[in-house]
Amino acid sequence: MSGTSRIKWYALLAIGVVFTTGGAAMVVSGAEHGWVVFLFFGMCTAVFVSQLWPDLLLRRSPPPDILLQRFPGPIELNVDWPKFLFLLIGAAIFGGVSWWVLQHEQFDWFARIVLWLGAIGCAAAIPLMVVLMFQGASLRLDGEGLQIKQAWRTHRTRWADTSVFEVSTLAISGADVNMVIYDDTTSKSSRLGAINTSMIGRSGALPDTYGLEPEQLVWLLNRWRERALSAVDRRPERNGGAPQR
Repeated sequence: MSGTSRIKWYALLAIGVVFTTGGAAMVVSGAEHGWVVFLFFGMCTAVFVSQLWPDLLLRRSPPPDILLQRFPGPIELNVDWPKFLFLLIGAAIFGGVSWWVLQHEQFDWFARIVLWLGAIGCAAAIPLMVVLMFQGASLRLDGEGLQIKQAWRTHRTRWADTSVFEVSTLAISGADVNMVIYDDTTSKSSRLGAINTSMIGRSGALPDTYGLEPEQLVWLLNRWRERALSAVDRRPERNGGAPQR
């Protein structure tokens, strides 16, 4: 994370702490809406803390150079279940607050649509997080390709069908979010691939960084891909049999 991004998260954390403290004071004093304020800003503060100190929530994977020594693998990088529990709690709180506000406050039609979409999105995310907690999410690397597992969905791509991996920075709600992107020739012409290309400039993206910094994961994937493609180039041609002496 860059110094500028850390400053932004620290500023948001300070604001979150102030409003969470205010919400706690409202709860103690018995003020109306105190619990809503406390839960909403308390969850926001927890999100800011997780961005600044991700090791509090996630177990770190071994360094990428150590992982590369295990080539051709396979190796598997997993997402720890506490992350999904954290997201589940966040979806429940944000969705619940959105629904509560809709029931108790008056807004114009546009604000109501936004709040309803937020509440519905959070409600839909809750069962997904439950499934991910039990089914898991992982990234598997071997000599042939990479395999992305996300709950019940598994997608495998050969190294020969992937481009170089890169880090892309997206601005979401005023904060910079880094993700790993690449081109997948097998899905580039699909509808999802076209949508991804229009949004992030590549047809594929990894849903997580699996306990590594985005830059570390990109380094590992590109080095692993280079070794795998080099190993393929050194193999005897399949149709030509073994080389003649």
